Amino acid sequence: MKMKIQVYLALFLFVNQVFADEVILFEEPPTTKEILESFGEPVVKTRGDKASRSILFPLLVGATVGAAVVATASANSAHKSAVQGMATNTTGHKSQQAPQKHTTIKKKPVAFPLSFSAGSAELSQDSKRYIDSIGTALNQKNDLKIHVSGHTDISGGNEINIPLSLKRAESVRNYLKSVHNVDENRVEISGEGSALPLDMRNPYSAANRRVQFERVDIN
Repeated sequence: MKMKIQVYLALFLFVNQVFADEVILFEEPPTTKEILESFGEPVVKTRGDKASRSILFPLLVGATVGAAVVATASANSAHKSAVQGMATNTTGHKSQQAPQKHTTIKKKPVAFPLSFSAGSAELSQDSKRYIDSIGTALNQKNDLKIHVSGHTDISGGNEINIPLSLKRAESVRNYLKSVHNVDENRVEISGEGSALPLDMRNPYSAANRRVQFERVDIN
């Protein structure tokens, strides 16, 4: 366990030097506008808009620890594909396609500190209030597709944490489908276990026990 903590601290120093992307951890259920804005959707702000409590964390992408990839574990993750594509473009090979103009979507992954009983994937009433904001946003923007990933701290081993984090992400998808009538094909899921901590200063931090939502670009 001591070795595992040392690895986390080393990664913390590396991440803060290399990566500028961020994850928004909401400490209270956000508004629909806040969700859509985080996903890169244009919103009209008014003076009376609520500003929910939140913390910005650096986003860990593409780093590796031994044989474990510290990135999205799901082979279907669009974020992982994007990272691989960036790596390919740095090899010196020029694209054969004509230059095209693309609209840059400034988006940040959104994380919620959902509360679960120990070893359980059942959503609490408080957790449902967070997910309701995602469901409302998805119903307002029918073209949005998201990736939901479950995360844990480093307590326990991967044989426990990875399946458990996947079940929790699945619970979120099932709730979005049953309560908000969101097509499950619009919601990808993965269980990352403890591989992608937000708070790398403290690998046992509650911030690391979360469910995270990221917009998936549809080609």
